[in-house]
Amino acid sequence: MKLFIGVLLGFLLLNSCVYNELKKDLPVPHDHEEDITYTNYVKNIIENNHCLECHVPGFNTDGTPAANRDYRTYPGVKQVVDEGHFKAHVIDGIAPTMPLGYPELSQEIKDQLTLWINQGAKE
Repeated sequence: MKLFIGVLLGFLLLNSCVYNELKKDLPVPHDHEEDITYTNYVKNIIENNHCLECHVPGFNTDGTPAANRDYRTYPGVKQVVDEGHFKAHVIDGIAPTMPLGYPELSQEIKDQLTLWINQGAKE
């Protein structure tokens, strides 16, 4: 059992390091260079920040219902944006903050996501 816990903790530590490295490598479009869209920016944030561990149809990896939040497609994300849940939990830090169980996104990424939403959350 101790070995299992040790391996699990090691995996989580390594995963955290990889996660932080991924966040640094994502390109950040700037509003004067190009529009921020789901396709050119937001999709990468979702795929690289553990969102798809839970936000898929059916059940989360821990067996709890996924609350019909499907982030695999633009319409699924756009629905949550339109409802205000995405901004509240990902950007504004209202509990439960996302990504759940992982560090918050950088302020730069939050600012870009806010700009995307303010530009109409384009595909």
